[in-house]
Amino acid sequence: MRQKAGHSLVELLISMAILGTVLSLASQGIIMALRYHRNQQQVVVAQSKLRSINDALNQEVRSAALGGLVDYPVSKSTTSVSFLILEGGGGAGYQVISRTDTSLDFIADASTATDIDLASEVLLIDKSGNGLIIPISSVSALGSSLFRLNHPSCANTIPSSNDYLIFSVQAVGYDYDADAKILYREDGNGRLPLAFDLTEFNIGYVPDALTPSRLTLNTTAEYKNLKSETVERSYASQVDLPQADDGSGSSKGFTTHHIKDVSSCN
Repeated sequence: MRQKAGHSLVELLISMAILGTVLSLASQGIIMALRYHRNQQQVVVAQSKLRSINDALNQEVRSAALGGLVDYPVSKSTTSVSFLILEGGGGAGYQVISRTDTSLDFIADASTATDIDLASEVLLIDKSGNGLIIPISSVSALGSSLFRLNHPSCANTIPSSNDYLIFSVQAVGYDYDADAKILYREDGNGRLPLAFDLTEFNIGYVPDALTPSRLTLNTTAEYKNLKSETVERSYASQVDLPQADDGSGSSKGFTTHHIKDVSSCN
């Protein structure tokens, strides 16, 4: 009986070479797929970061008191913006009965001064939209729902009026440092970084009548992919400023106690 011949050394070498080629092609495909997946993850993370930045700013703009932009704590520009957000229990506004250089008498539905939830500063505003940010020294009860707010004497002022309201507010500002590529948020507690490694941050102001009614935000960031190539991603959004309503359904910038101009106390 004839014995079956085995594989020769040459055949084994050829088989191993073919197997090695197949494994090499398969591994290269896997590596390319992993690199593609990693790059896509970086894109998603970059877009998510930019969207989170815009959403955070949009959310605070939507809660801006009476829809006004201010120049405190930072002046508004194409890379910075400031506005007032309502704090404490002053959202409805308190009617001011009388005013001196260092005090305001106002009406509130409360029994004691501690029942009035005010922040560290208030916005005094007249019907024409002139506003003044006033720091609070103390609040005391005068009786019959009348209270007195004491404050330092202000270097700045607004025209005398018999139609003042005060709102408990906090001034908030966003400022982009192009050299450091950092977006900062500033309020009464100081200036803190909100986002890093931003290559661009632009704010556009869309006018309605004589006042801005909408902000456009454009944020851009760069990152390195697996090939050490610089990849740029951008995110754009728009947010409408809150509008005061005079009861007629109109909200075009000429309504009751709608902010036109705001000054700080000093």
